[in-house]
Amino acid sequence: MSDDIRDTESTGIADTANTAGADGAAANADLALARGIRDTVRVGMHMVRALEDTGELSLTQIGILNTLAGEAQSIGLLAGLAGMTQPGMTQQIDKLEAAGVVRRFKDGRDARVTLVELTDRGREIRASDNHKRDTAIADHFDLLSDEDREAIVRGIEPLARFATQYVQRVRDDHR
Repeated sequence: MSDDIRDTESTGIADTANTAGADGAAANADLALARGIRDTVRVGMHMVRALEDTGELSLTQIGILNTLAGEAQSIGLLAGLAGMTQPGMTQQIDKLEAAGVVRRFKDGRDARVTLVELTDRGREIRASDNHKRDTAIADHFDLLSDEDREAIVRGIEPLARFATQYVQRVRDDHR
């Protein structure tokens, strides 16, 4: 990865892990892995942002719909996961509701909490926009060697599992 995109302090997971003594090797390996994940996600976000004009909805909006795919969420939780303020998320939800892709309702357990869920139209647009963006990324797989492609295929499931569990823990901490 080029230095203009990736942190110049990052020397790679294996290099950083191998510089530690026996006592600190595990801690340093964990920190190196965390840095590698963070750097990769950051550059991945640059890649995803290059897809801004690919779908019907903005990346922020499709991100909200993707977050809502599993179950209804509170506006506060959506804001936290998106790194937005609650008023900023409320503005996005207003736009999405006007477009007919989400609907709001009061939480049956706590009337102070407003939940947001996908509508049928929201599920359709989510699927369509995600497919368009997946296709746009797949169009560049010629940049990968066969070995790199195989390594990504092997690594994607454990990374997705870790990310899902991490986000679930963050969600649980906010409830």
